[in-house]
Amino acid sequence: MLKDTFSIITPVFNAEKTLKLTIDSVINQTYSKWELILIDDSSKDNSKEIINTYVDNKKIKLFKNKKNMGVADSRNKGIQLAKGEFICFLDADDYWHVKKLEEQYKVFKDGSKIVYSPYFRLLSNKKLSFRPVKSKLTYFDFCVGNPIPNLTGAFHRSLLPIKQKAIGHEDYLMWFQLFMKTKDARSTKKLTPLAYYKVGDNTKSSNKVRALVWHWHIMFNYITKNFLLAFLCMLIYVFNSLKIRLKEKFGY
Repeated sequence: MLKDTFSIITPVFNAEKTLKLTIDSVINQTYSKWELILIDDSSKDNSKEIINTYVDNKKIKLFKNKKNMGVADSRNKGIQLAKGEFICFLDADDYWHVKKLEEQYKVFKDGSKIVYSPYFRLLSNKKLSFRPVKSKLTYFDFCVGNPIPNLTGAFHRSLLPIKQKAIGHEDYLMWFQLFMKTKDARSTKKLTPLAYYKVGDNTKSSNKVRALVWHWHIMFNYITKNFLLAFLCMLIYVFNSLKIRLKEKFGY
């Protein structure tokens, strides 16, 4: 184990347009103890060539899948390869604030096993939408949605083993399972966004009906296991999602 080190897992699939910004946001971190594990999921574009320009940086490590495995299995491969005390994720079209790791390290040193942060959503009109988080989490927070944004979440390796399932919203289930191991998840400063999530019109999650099905599957089968409670929680989830989307679209 690399003490006080963050292992950052980034699956890469045809990400040539955004990958450099993602990698640079890690290199520019004010906290210097990290390793970046890039999993090339059989990209067909110039992603590999972009990664090769960073070959002199020994903290950046490239691993290649012989065939396309998907994001969940690629992240699982990264978890197995991770040597750091803390493990986190950064997709190849997102990026971090320069103090993301520094601020989260402070919370880990206070004793938390899971740390997360608020972030910005980058909308298609290039506007930023602030997404706050709660200071501490409870079981009920997971009943009504995923309270840990995957691009800002980090966990202590003592919570291993963990694997993402190849299902929709796989990060939601993983963070719930990690939380149930420790019941201790805390945020960095509530009003300081430390990451930027790019909203893409062509991503699978943009299919709202499919996303609802994914969410119901996890909520009912893994979290509540009670139809009535799951139904009530689903209503809250839909209401909160609509409120956020209306605010992003109309500004109220």
